[in-house]
Amino acid sequence: MSFFLLTTPWGMLGADMQGESEEKITHVQWCEQEDDAPPVIPIKTPSRVLSRLKARDYLTMWVKAYSEGTIQPFDMTYLAMGALSHPMQKLHAFLMEIPYGQTTHYGFVAQHIGSSPRAVGQMLRRNRFALIIPCHRITGQKGLLRGYGGLSGIERQRQLIDHERTYGQRYASQKR
Repeated sequence: MSFFLLTTPWGMLGADMQGESEEKITHVQWCEQEDDAPPVIPIKTPSRVLSRLKARDYLTMWVKAYSEGTIQPFDMTYLAMGALSHPMQKLHAFLMEIPYGQTTHYGFVAQHIGSSPRAVGQMLRRNRFALIIPCHRITGQKGLLRGYGGLSGIERQRQLIDHERTYGQRYASQKR
């Protein structure tokens, strides 16, 4: 397994890759401390185009595009999802349907997937793919930001939602 860091406008994203050929991403998490991390790999687009990019290159390109406001769905075949419980599968599917720049609250998610708001919060805490599986789009009732991971989590959540609202509106108008 290999680990690398990406710098984003919202902080450092750490990613774990599976296998020597880095064919799957096993974790993507926000990192609070750079001191304990390996050297930073800045976001840049690989110069070569492959029929199938390594997961590291694909993630780097996707995060760069996301940071620049280019909205594109993530190719989920790059993720090593592992054995997810049925409720977690339902939650992931629901989260992936929330449009860029829009939010919903724990209670609505719970109602939709047949769970409780507290259970939704617990499952969101175990999300292994920060930014990709967009748990930052889940808020408390009335849009209050609650419990997004990390020391600077709530501020980061606000910034991500604002970023998506800016570029999500442009994306929605282009789709029409």
